[in-house]
Amino acid sequence: MMKRIKNWFLRNVMVSVIPEDVFTYSPRGVLYLRGEAMTESEIRSLQNEIKFLEETRIWKIYQNTLAQQAKDRMFEKAQNYEDLWSGKLMLKNLEVMRDINKIIKSWKPIQVKK
Repeated sequence: MMKRIKNWFLRNVMVSVIPEDVFTYSPRGVLYLRGEAMTESEIRSLQNEIKFLEETRIWKIYQNTLAQQAKDRMFEKAQNYEDLWSGKLMLKNLEVMRDINKIIKSWKPIQVKK
């Protein structure tokens, strides 16, 4: 419930992108990319890419350095409300990237019972 409220706020008040704007699940376990169903091989390929990406140095730089820059902007260098807002949006973008990875990594094919 809290996630729904947060997503509503982000979509309607902050006009921010949320992971569900990119990837969604159907109740049957189908993963959609911007409204188009993905094949199992496409999803498996993305899962492999994410596994590789998250082990790279550049991913760690993105996550750590950009997060630190955002915190500095919000807490150390903020001179006005816009500086705080800018830092918060930077952190939100990093969170969206991580959440998209989680959605893809958590996908498992539906086992059809015979």
